[in-house]
Amino acid sequence: MWLRNKESHPPQAAAVRGQATRHGQVRRRPRLGAELHQPGAVEAVDAVILAEMARQSPQISLLGDPFGIFADLVWTNLAPLDWRLEQQRAWSLARRGRIVIAQSYPQNAQERMFDVASLLLVQGAQTYVNLQSSQQAEWWPEYDVALGAPTGVATYGSVATRAFQHGRVFVNPGDTAQTVNVTGRLADPHGGGLVDGNGVTDATVATHPVSSFVLAPRSAAFVYTP
Repeated sequence: MWLRNKESHPPQAAAVRGQATRHGQVRRRPRLGAELHQPGAVEAVDAVILAEMARQSPQISLLGDPFGIFADLVWTNLAPLDWRLEQQRAWSLARRGRIVIAQSYPQNAQERMFDVASLLLVQGAQTYVNLQSSQQAEWWPEYDVALGAPTGVATYGSVATRAFQHGRVFVNPGDTAQTVNVTGRLADPHGGGLVDGNGVTDATVATHPVSSFVLAPRSAAFVYTP
């Protein structure tokens, strides 16, 4: 059973859809998928695709839906509290070893960092991310940030963070900048995008030492620690 996280109709209509007949009546038919907010969905599902995972904007999501109904159409995305709800629901699957695929369409480096870091907060044995900006083969430097395996679960506050074998990931889902105090080397991805015919990309990840840094609203950072 596959689970999707967004629908183009209100949540109360998620379980069934109506189909008009020639007599003007409505015949209901069962859905082939399910929604994360439906009772028992997490226990029943094998895999989930989180389309537009972690997309952010300062306003609340349309219709109060936790995954941003119509986000692709009007460019309205997850509000901070909705981002937190998505994290909880994704983790409820990832910690059970279910497949979680984060499909995102970021427009710049800050959005790519935010999307990848959001998935790392809920990384499990079968979590995957795909950043897409075209229909061609792409490679992004964020894929090359090698923090190793997680050593604990994420903690959430004004900044969410999670420890890994070789560093930490930090995410600021809010609307105000936050100062992070940590000693290590801050990852600074550059380049990326289309892969040429020889399989070559200009994606690189530089690092520089930090003892603290400012994390802008709706952004993320990777820090290698001793």
